[in-house]
Amino acid sequence: DWMPLEHAAQVLLDGTTCNDEDFPVDFRPIIGMMRLILEKTASGPWSWADPDVQKVFAEVASGAVYRLYADVLVAMVIEILKAVPIRTVVEVGAGSGFVTGRLCSAMRENKLGRVRLIATDMLSSIDSLGHELHGRYPELDIQQFCWNIQHEAPPELRSRVGEALLAPDQ
Repeated sequence: DWMPLEHAAQVLLDGTTCNDEDFPVDFRPIIGMMRLILEKTASGPWSWADPDVQKVFAEVASGAVYRLYADVLVAMVIEILKAVPIRTVVEVGAGSGFVTGRLCSAMRENKLGRVRLIATDMLSSIDSLGHELHGRYPELDIQQFCWNIQHEAPPELRSRVGEALLAPDQ
């Protein structure tokens, strides 16, 4: 039941305080993240590099709801890759690589080595993540690229992607 999470979001948007104890345990990390987003964006621009943001997101990423999200996201991507001849997938904001690792595992299981995966993140730790994943999945074409999505994709990244097969209407 997602209603408690919707209720928490409305309470926070209304500026009312809420106690985490009033909500199911699995939703508490997400509520903490929502609270942090409101606080941080009220005082300035959002930054994933902020240590407070990284700490709270680590709590979210270790929770059951985020694992469910990752499983659903990976399953959708795999179904698209099986149905459409896509040559490159760009993961924007790979972070710790939790979702990326699950995607690589699913690509291996579904024999999707024809698809290049470019994992991007604004933090330089993306380089070590890319090397680690390439070591675990040598049969996959895994690349990494340091990119802050608040800026346009640099020419080097765009050249790696090639022509878009699925793109929004202009």
